Amino acid sequence: MEKCCRSCMPCLKTLWDCIWPEFYYPSMARPAEIRTVSGDIRVPAPKRKPAQLYAALFDFEARSEEELTVKEGDKLSVIEKRGDYVFAKKLTGSLESGLVPANYVALVQDEFANYRWYYGNINRQKAEKLLLSSQNKTGSFLVRISESHSDEYTISARSENSVFHFRIHRSAIGAYFVSDKISFGTLDELIRYYQQNSRSLGCPLDQPCEQQRELFDMEPWERPREEFQLLNKLGEGHFGEVWEAVWIPKKQKVAIKTLKQGEAPHKMKCFEVK
Repeated sequence: MEKCCRSCMPCLKTLWDCIWPEFYYPSMARPAEIRTVSGDIRVPAPKRKPAQLYAALFDFEARSEEELTVKEGDKLSVIEKRGDYVFAKKLTGSLESGLVPANYVALVQDEFANYRWYYGNINRQKAEKLLLSSQNKTGSFLVRISESHSDEYTISARSENSVFHFRIHRSAIGAYFVSDKISFGTLDELIRYYQQNSRSLGCPLDQPCEQQRELFDMEPWERPREEFQLLNKLGEGHFGEVWEAVWIPKKQKVAIKTLKQGEAPHKMKCFEVK
């Protein structure tokens, strides 16, 4: 019937398309070819991003079927975040999956924290404020995690009274590059190359940014732990302890919650002042 209607009354094509819509399923087997004025070009295959690896910071023993037992150093793939937990899958051994406390895992990329130029997860505005502070000058720079792609990085560098930002991309095999003309096996190699070849980047990378990362990256309501002195433990739970403490600058008593970390339950990971 459809064929008859279309052949007898082609002027009603719009109506026939509504009644018998035509579906097209593009083939994904290989890149398509497109005819242009300048000749045929091939559409590149989608770029595959390198997998993000996480590592367990501490041992964690599952307490229910939903949780995942991990040992310090286990390599994990985090599938999604669920409140204070992450749903992760082991990449070695049993390949099991389950919930792990979010503060028990970290991106493997945080290994760069040992470098003076690495400032982790700070945004563009904080980087500019930091580099334009009086402690820094032309040639000061830092490397931070990209705001739009968490598996890539950005170089922020000061030149006179301006700050320039250069995206560090990752290739499908995990190499690092700013320009596709040259790539590097590690982030450190890339930074050392552009320190020695600043003309290639267009901005000098003379010295790492001068300022304490931990203090700069705090939110306005956060305070350095050195401002507090623990006095007496008031109670504890599975993940932490509550202490009576003194806020030294204000000479004020406060309650502080600390997080247990593996075999060192008394080590403070964060403060909560009440």
